[in-house]
Amino acid sequence: MTTPNAQQGKISSNRIVLAGAGLVGMLAAVVLKQTRPDFDVLLLDTRKEDDPTKDPRAIALSRRTVWALKQYGVWQLLEQFLPNITEHAIETIHISDATGPGSNKLESAEHGEEPLGFVIPAAQAMKALDEKRKELGVEIRYQSSVTNISGTAACVALKVNEQETIEAQLLLSCDGSASQMRDLLGVQENIYDYQQMAIAAEVDMVKAHGQVAYERFTPEGPMALLPLGSRRYSMVWCGTWQSVQKLMELPEQDFIRAATSLLGGRAGSIKHVERLAAFPLRKITVDRFCGYRWALIGNACHTLHPVAGQGYNLGVRDVLALAERLRYAEDAGANTVLESYQKARKADYKNVVGFTDSVVHLFSSTDPIASYGRRVGLKSMRLCSTLRNAVASKAMGFETERSRWD
Repeated sequence: MTTPNAQQGKISSNRIVLAGAGLVGMLAAVVLKQTRPDFDVLLLDTRKEDDPTKDPRAIALSRRTVWALKQYGVWQLLEQFLPNITEHAIETIHISDATGPGSNKLESAEHGEEPLGFVIPAAQAMKALDEKRKELGVEIRYQSSVTNISGTAACVALKVNEQETIEAQLLLSCDGSASQMRDLLGVQENIYDYQQMAIAAEVDMVKAHGQVAYERFTPEGPMALLPLGSRRYSMVWCGTWQSVQKLMELPEQDFIRAATSLLGGRAGSIKHVERLAAFPLRKITVDRFCGYRWALIGNACHTLHPVAGQGYNLGVRDVLALAERLRYAEDAGANTVLESYQKARKADYKNVVGFTDSVVHLFSSTDPIASYGRRVGLKSMRLCSTLRNAVASKAMGFETERSRWD
């Protein structure tokens, strides 16, 4: 990006452009428009306009994220699209180690009357966000690729599809892990390869799961089963490249036997599995979240291992923190505003990334000391309510700064 000198100029537009209309970008548009109705919020996306219901993923929503979706009118739409949404709730998380007898449970009843979280089909989440976007009158332009970024003292200028130039007070990059905007802005990413892959699947059970989620740790990687309907789970099974490739090639009944064996029968009998995809696991971080009239949010600035299910929730907290700092800002792209956003997010970012990394390395290690540490840790959680509460707080998204919205 070409950066002008820092002299102040007259602000030419109250427009905010969001590059990337995925789950984080859509939410950011909805939240910012309600926080500041005077903003002209514009979404750009490189994809063709299509039916978002084709997205096969499922996303884990922490309690804090659910509260935010309720505040901004998205949850109410989700309830319309998913009349059985209570069957997607996580009331209990059962955590166990395949290499030893240690196990523990996190119960929502110990932390208030609401579920620990929910698991929602990404397609339905996108449908609800898109409905809210339309209700608020936020424009979205598909097949719009930003090819150059420059600026003046008063605005950032985006060249779109090598033709149109769009000016804005602020550019938000929310175009995911493989962010093109990050490259155009000259932001260096730090990539760590976990040497693992994950299988995403949907699992039909013989009996209802009772809103119990399972996290089973093995030396090759964890497996998670997350409620996705009364008798359905969203499965994320992590392992080495070799083991995942073999699992993807297995006949269905052999795959079911392998999953049942790993779980030790805890989740009940599996009736059917649909393997949706396998993808490599990497951690992507950046050293800075913002610059001259731009900021990164969501996976564009932090991509995590799925072990703790916090990727989307961290992005939601990016959106909320930024909206709070734009609430009374005269200039959305002012350095003071964006630096305040970066400062506010750093602690949460480091906390969640560090916690996720620690869990991955501790529970994937075959070292006898690490194995002993896992057993002690799980036993300590079972016996010590303070430790159990700390882990549950992370799962619910409440371990750091709380803004006025909550």
